[in-house]
Amino acid sequence: YQLGLRMVLTTIAALSAVGIALALRYSHIVVVCVLIAVVSMILNVLACALADLLQGLHRMKAYSAINFAAGSSLTVASVFAAYKDGGPVGIAISYMIGPAVSLSFLWVAVQRRHFPVRFRFSVQKFKELLHDSKTIAAYQISIVLRDRLEHLLLPHLYSSFHYLYPLPLLFSVLC
Repeated sequence: YQLGLRMVLTTIAALSAVGIALALRYSHIVVVCVLIAVVSMILNVLACALADLLQGLHRMKAYSAINFAAGSSLTVASVFAAYKDGGPVGIAISYMIGPAVSLSFLWVAVQRRHFPVRFRFSVQKFKELLHDSKTIAAYQISIVLRDRLEHLLLPHLYSSFHYLYPLPLLFSVLC
């Protein structure tokens, strides 16, 4: 059910991103890049779920090899896109290569060695999964907020109050 829930949440986020880009009347190139990023996000979400499964099954060699292949292919594709002057769309497509390669290899690894991968949908199961994950979600949100606050506020505080240099350590301890 995890794949199904992740796909539902990703679809909501994807539709929101495309809707915002269209509502703000971004240029055609920006909207195309958003669409490419949305596809990359979907591929990455699926790949992360399967990667989590491989980690849980202690298949670290396969997990590492797949990540290496995906990272290498993304690097080669992005260098090629930059070399050929692919523009924003070409670069965005090149960044989709990594998640696509990762998902492909992870899917094969799980299907061949463990069990078939299926999408299952159940509103009751989704509610249970969301309820069970609220603690980790709160933790992840607090980490993101801490990081954003550090990057936004601390440079201004440093310039005004030089004695506040230990502040990042305090944020890290509190979060």
